[in-house]
Amino acid sequence: MEKILSLLAELKLHNFLKNFEHALERYPDCREKIIKILEELCRAELACRKERTITYRIEQAKFGQIQTIDTFDFKYNASTLKRILRIIKTVNFI
Repeated sequence: MEKILSLLAELKLHNFLKNFEHALERYPDCREKIIKILEELCRAELACRKERTITYRIEQAKFGQIQTIDTFDFKYNASTLKRILRIIKTVNFI
């Protein structure tokens, strides 16, 4: 039950919690199933919100081209490659 409480708090669904407790009282036989389903739904909602936030931030940054580490051409700028190799050698990135 603590997981649900923290998930609902993270989703800022404070009034939902009151109604949820009443629903659990009305259906005591299904309590565990209800909690499990709600936990899955809360986790899915949090994941969607996080993805939407990241997408929004990327759009607001107005990057000319979006690249990942896999697609970045480190050979394009030799100083970038040297800097990255220096960081990797010193293990400061951990």
